[in-house]
Amino acid sequence: MYYLMIYILLVLISPYFSALVKAEECRAEEYKTNDPLKPLCCPMCNKGSVVRKDCKDEDSGTSCIPCGRGTYMNEPNGLTQCFHCSSCSAEPGFVTVQECTSTSNAVCGVLDGHYCKSYDADSMCNLAEKHTKCAPGQGIKAPGTSNTDTECENCQQGYYSLAGLTCATHTKCPDGQIQREKGNVTKDVVCSDASRNHYAVLPSVLLITTLLALFLVFFLKSVRREKTLKQSVQEVGEVTKSK
Repeated sequence: MYYLMIYILLVLISPYFSALVKAEECRAEEYKTNDPLKPLCCPMCNKGSVVRKDCKDEDSGTSCIPCGRGTYMNEPNGLTQCFHCSSCSAEPGFVTVQECTSTSNAVCGVLDGHYCKSYDADSMCNLAEKHTKCAPGQGIKAPGTSNTDTECENCQQGYYSLAGLTCATHTKCPDGQIQREKGNVTKDVVCSDASRNHYAVLPSVLLITTLLALFLVFFLKSVRREKTLKQSVQEVGEVTKSK
């Protein structure tokens, strides 16, 4: 009786066991259904579509449905949902290089003047930033690319940079000119004609000379007036005494 019960049990579960063994041996172009009692190997759906309904048996096909707008499927599959397309405009610094289709995801690139700072697990850029702008007193050592930031370097002594682009040598004043202002890393030397400097000082000299001359004239007139006044007082005194 015991052996009979075991035999009956094996007969009952043998179809499910056979199906499970077959499901584990699905071919590369097939997928295994999720039915725990009777899993089947069903044909995969093509790119651009996903499973709508599993096959019923080995002789029936899989019912597939195409991916809707904004979704895609880039490989044969046994999935029931398409992948969502990436949005290149969702993050700043990105631009769409290739639009999303039912069989491929959108391809995003970085905008001009930006570079990719970090990547995700699929080696796709997920963070873009603007290239660094070199400061005055610095020059560009290496220009930025879509994958690297700008490299800046400080200008050496005798060089300067106004806008942080290129370090240029300080101007050497030519013959006939003198250095009016010294240069540094952010500005150039300022030169001017020696004759112009002479004439620029001349008005000041003339003004001072004129003021001194006027003062001297005023002083002499004051001295003369005082002398005349003393002489007048003396004459009046003498006249008084004579009377």
